[in-house]
Amino acid sequence: MVKTVAAENVARGITANAILPGMVATEKVRAMPAEVLERVEAALPARRMAEPDEVAALVAFLASRDAGYVTGEAVGIDGGLSLSTMSLGSE
Repeated sequence: MVKTVAAENVARGITANAILPGMVATEKVRAMPAEVLERVEAALPARRMAEPDEVAALVAFLASRDAGYVTGEAVGIDGGLSLSTMSLGSE
């Protein structure tokens, strides 16, 4: 969908991108059982979850003039989680 929106609006100078966050250390996520949090962090190449301000910084960048040539992209911000085969379910 983001590629379609981007293609239809790029000539107007309008960009469209998708942000694909992984585990973000929000209050609700931090309230998950310790064993789940430990498995998540152990499976992440970054060995930690994203902080909300890191996601906000990506949003701010994509909304800025500095990202004016970035359009039609799906930008992952997941500490490498998408590279993993880890499951959050039972072992």
